[in-house]
Amino acid sequence: MTQEKIEERREELREKLDAYIRAEGQAPRDQRTACPRPGCGGTVVLDNQLVGEGLYARRHWRCCRCGAGGDTVDYALARWPNMTESEAIRHVQRMLHIKVTDLEAVSAGELLAMKLPRRHWRVEQLLGPGLYILSGPSKAGKSWLVLYLAERVSRGERVWDMRSSRCAVLYISLEDTLVRLQQRLLAVTDGEPGEVYLATEAELLGSGFEEQIENFLSAHGNTGLVIIDTLQMIRQPGAEKYSYAGDYATMSALKRLADRHGITVLLVHHTRKMAADDPMDMLSGTTGIAGAADGSLVLQRRRGAAEATLTVMGRDAPDQQLHLRFDAATKRWALLDRGEDDPADEDAALCRELEELTDACGGWEGTASELAQALESTEAPSLLGRRLQRLRERLRREHGLKLESFRSCERRSFRLTRMTDDV
Repeated sequence: MTQEKIEERREELREKLDAYIRAEGQAPRDQRTACPRPGCGGTVVLDNQLVGEGLYARRHWRCCRCGAGGDTVDYALARWPNMTESEAIRHVQRMLHIKVTDLEAVSAGELLAMKLPRRHWRVEQLLGPGLYILSGPSKAGKSWLVLYLAERVSRGERVWDMRSSRCAVLYISLEDTLVRLQQRLLAVTDGEPGEVYLATEAELLGSGFEEQIENFLSAHGNTGLVIIDTLQMIRQPGAEKYSYAGDYATMSALKRLADRHGITVLLVHHTRKMAADDPMDMLSGTTGIAGAADGSLVLQRRRGAAEATLTVMGRDAPDQQLHLRFDAATKRWALLDRGEDDPADEDAALCRELEELTDACGGWEGTASELAQALESTEAPSLLGRRLQRLRERLRREHGLKLESFRSCERRSFRLTRMTDDV
């Protein structure tokens, strides 16, 4: 949303402050209401002061304790501090059921020229930012697996052979008690846990759950992973809602939450009892469950068996299969091996070849076709170019290579150089 559009939308919403406060469940009384800033607890006074350089009086608010104030959008920004200005405007519009008739679009050239934030893996090649599902049969060890993930990520330690990015973790375990969670933590952490927060009760989606997560994230800004165990425990009751549209709407609400804050939400779910050739077909519910997610992890384990297969599918990572074994003594899942023809191994091989090429030439520049020739690769140049873009962050982090792409003379070229300390 351009700055001009933002100002235009804010002007349209300035008279909507009272309606928005009511929509957020805080009806103003005697020109007063509670301060929207988390943790303030002050009283907001409502008046008709001039806002900005507008010519007409608009509804305005100010807090008697913290001094915060502003218009309708400022109220939303104070209540949800992780939102951007444009996100806050859209949030107010949705809360007030205001129809937006213009579609904001950018050209492909503008998009390529934008400097956008990098997407960082929470667990390399396993969990990125966004919404992920971990599904499996009942009593298959899903809760032990997510607790292991929570502990490793909270310390920034490897998950099997994959790097993790350290952050605080919120684990909402709605089928457990604090007593059981304490016992499991002792088993997994040996009594020395990382920064993991646990909850055994939460509201339902659409009835306060989103606000609970938003408030927690506001109070714990270093949270990067939220685990919800299980989906069924936060869904609104009613069989009529369990349609494709209902499943997709449920998942979309969680995905918006993850995308807005740039975090990973891992949702534990169940699989059907019937077998299927495609693990995705085993998820309980309609295809709307997996369709709205950024990735799916399906845990397949025969009853009583120690070994299992974790099938990983996602938008940002290659499909892969991990063969695991559950250690009943340590209560941890261990990686035995990866399935044959693992695409992750192919990516690792390509990264090594690119590093050798860069070092041998003191840097390399050319098109994807020229790169395929230099590597003596039979892969189609278009596919090779896409792989390069996907591996940009891995090349930087693991191999110290800087990958740049640019267009000149009607062709797209790539440049590989060794990173320096000031890059």
